[in-house]
Amino acid sequence: IHTVGFSIGISFPFITGGPTYVHAAEADRNAVWQAYRQRLDEAVSGVHQTAADLTLVTLQLQQLQTNSSQSRDALHRAHAAYLRGDLTVTDYYDLSINFINRQLQSLDLKMQERQLQLALSTQLGLPPADLQHLAGKETSK
Repeated sequence: IHTVGFSIGISFPFITGGPTYVHAAEADRNAVWQAYRQRLDEAVSGVHQTAADLTLVTLQLQQLQTNSSQSRDALHRAHAAYLRGDLTVTDYYDLSINFINRQLQSLDLKMQERQLQLALSTQLGLPPADLQHLAGKETSK
């Protein structure tokens, strides 16, 4: 058999294969849509949870930084009292350790805050703030 030219074949599942193929295709499409909706809902929920966590950590950090200045002043007064002999070594040591622990807690909260900011940027598909700043410089040229 020798053929010259091309041929086109069209197959309609609702004609040739019956409604079974049409229902199977619709079921597959519905399953894909449901999976997409579920993933989208999970992503939205994740963004809301990360944003709430970020708000909480930011508030804790602000409160700790407010108390940190009071703690620093108390440590300076304790140091002066220790030099005068009005405060024992153990009391001065306890106040110093308390101040250092507050500083470490502040650093931990700053790290958590930065990680949550990065997680939120990643979930939203946005560059982190430092990269947004660089991107703004590039577009202004």
